[in-house]
Amino acid sequence: MAATVDGNILFSYSKGAKLITKTQKEIWDIAALEGCKMQSAKVLPNGNFLLAWCGHPATILEVNPKGAILKQTEFETGIENPHSQFRQVSKNKNGNYILPLMGRREVLEITPDGEPVRSMKVPGSPFSVAELDNGHYLVACGDAHTFVKIDLNKDKIIRQVGAEDIEGMSLRFVAQLLPTAHDGLYLCNWQGHGTSAGDTPQLVELDGSGRIVWSLNDNHTFGMISAVCPID
Repeated sequence: MAATVDGNILFSYSKGAKLITKTQKEIWDIAALEGCKMQSAKVLPNGNFLLAWCGHPATILEVNPKGAILKQTEFETGIENPHSQFRQVSKNKNGNYILPLMGRREVLEITPDGEPVRSMKVPGSPFSVAELDNGHYLVACGDAHTFVKIDLNKDKIIRQVGAEDIEGMSLRFVAQLLPTAHDGLYLCNWQGHGTSAGDTPQLVELDGSGRIVWSLNDNHTFGMISAVCPID
């Protein structure tokens, strides 16, 4: 889910991805192939969109604002169950795609032609990867109740934040991580998979020291939160 600079809203759903206006007028709707699941939809810095569906093969699309497909990359994840393949795919500054492969507990970088560049094992079931300005990545590790900062080039975990390391909350399923402009972080703390919803925040903003700036814990109104998009 993401907002565009002109105020439209991009989101994925199981069978596809849509771009709509704030008044819910559909601009375009791109369907995933039969038996596949559209799991990822992001706005790229150039104003185009990055979509990805799980399946055999898994597929990444780059799409322009009018819904025309500019590039299509097909690849095999090595994970049989599409639901266990990935959630949020991203594109790094080198122009390659970064995939958090849940079923392989691995972060994988591939070229736009689908060729693997490098990979690294991480804890748990990685949900999202955020590239930092220095080239390192933050990886949300899902049901491992942790997130890590990694150097993908050196196959190295630089820092790991555990379930009880942040004062005022416990990490549940760590979903999307989104760096802020001031070295902080938005953290989506999905409350499912057997944990007790309601006893810890479902969305927080952390400052550069890892302290909570504000938190949201209203499962009744919002449901479980796995993604967030700030709107200026």
